[in-house]
Formats: sequence, C-alpha cells, structure tokens
Amino acid sequence: MKCNNTIEKKRIVFLDYLRIFAFVSVLIGHKFYNYILQFSNDLTVHATPRLIARTILPFLNGGG
Repeated sequence: MKCNNTIEKKRIVFLDYLRIFAFVSVLIGHKFYNYILQFSNDLTVHATPRLIARTILPFLNGGG
C-alpha cells in the first residue's frame, strides 16, 4: 500500500547560488583577507590588480 503523504521538495536555485557565494566569501575572508589587504596596498603591483583587490575587499571583511 502506497502512502500519498509525500511532499515534493522544490528547490529555489537562486538560494543555492547565494549559499555558494556566502560559503566562498566566508572562506576567502577568513583565509585570505590579510593577504588581499597587503596586496591592495603594495605599490610594486600594477594598479589594475590593486583596484580589483580594493573593490572586493569590503565584501570579504570579517568573512563577508
């Protein structure tokens, strides 16, 4: 005898991508924040990578 009480699990794909982004930002924030901060302030590095590092730095502060 089959039970008809099964509930369909509907996943919201956008939330899956948001979870991935949150995981990656926390991981990078905890492991690489100081390195990226030093990289963004290093004047021997070309201006474009420093600008990119400065742009993403606020998103990584404290694990995002």
